[in-house]
Amino acid sequence: MESGTPFTAQHGRTGFRCNFPFNAEWQGKVYAMKKVEAITVKENEDWLVITVIVKFF
Repeated sequence: MESGTPFTAQHGRTGFRCNFPFNAEWQGKVYAMKKVEAITVKENEDWLVITVIVKFF
């Protein structure tokens, strides 16, 4: 996710966003793309993932 696009999230956290080709069915509907967002916080030199959000479009 560090190679994704960073964005500012709530409460001083940092999010990373990546879009991936999906071209598959999910819950009965076909989607072309999948977006994965990871909400993170920096701890020392590492990133701690708080939440992962997946969106299909």
